Amino acid sequence: MTTTRTLPAAFRRFRRLRRSQALRDLVRETRLSPQGFVYPLFVTHGDNVRREIDSMPGQYQLSLDNLDAEAEELRSLGIPAVLLFGLPASKDDAGSEAYDDDGIVQRAIRTLKQAAPHLAVITDVCLCEYTSHGHCGVVVDGEVDNDQTLPLLARTAVSHAQAGADIVAPSDMMDGRVAAIRVALDDAGLAAFFRAVARSLKPESRFVVNTGFVAESLLPNLKERDWGPIGDILYLAHRSYDPVQGRLNIDYTFIRDGQVEKKSGFGQVYSYKEFCRMIEAAGFHAIEGYASTAQEPYRLGSPELYLVATKQGS
Repeated sequence: MTTTRTLPAAFRRFRRLRRSQALRDLVRETRLSPQGFVYPLFVTHGDNVRREIDSMPGQYQLSLDNLDAEAEELRSLGIPAVLLFGLPASKDDAGSEAYDDDGIVQRAIRTLKQAAPHLAVITDVCLCEYTSHGHCGVVVDGEVDNDQTLPLLARTAVSHAQAGADIVAPSDMMDGRVAAIRVALDDAGLAAFFRAVARSLKPESRFVVNTGFVAESLLPNLKERDWGPIGDILYLAHRSYDPVQGRLNIDYTFIRDGQVEKKSGFGQVYSYKEFCRMIEAAGFHAIEGYASTAQEPYRLGSPELYLVATKQGS
């Protein structure tokens, strides 16, 4: 007697896509090529240093004057990115060279960007190589203090970005370090934007900022939940404000053809006063806030803020 077994409806015959080399080449998801490689570089102080690392044959500690040749070789091999690790001149309890604007990694970033602008520069963000005790954070009473370490990691990431890094890659073990770094980078980017605007304006020129993403506007009108269609996708959003971090957390659920996907994100929320301080620090004065272009007074709960500032004279 022959028994016929009915396979479940969701059964998929993956072997059909592996029958020939042509089919395998067509549908494979992972493709290995030099365009996906990231080459590690270990940079150190000194002149004409090329010191092989005993535990990593073929890898070297390199001084800055050797980076030009290294970048050229990587270009010839078609490798588009490097990951920088720094070896400091000295170490201390707080790992201060990690976030020194003239630190070894910061100088290496500037050197590589000048020698090879096409090269993507990724930097390792951690304190362990820079601290005298070797831990990746500040040590208090024999324990690594997570929350005292976060500002130092954020400061390190900002210094790398300001030197020209394309990606910062934290490798420490501190809780909350990604959020701390993201907020610090956003703050630095917004301040840098205001400074750039100030540089482009003549003295006594007016500058207007229009936003609804300021605490006094956003929070009184915060809609915690909403939903709606985006094409054939249904989205659901849940928003909550974190007063300690000063940010708006958003959890999204996307539903399409019975498939559910969840995503999360957040945005930094600045107060009216914080916006004013950043604009003033960039070189503006006579800052005034309005609720509309008709110069209605700005109040708690006004949906939008219009900040008008004047560029200081030279």
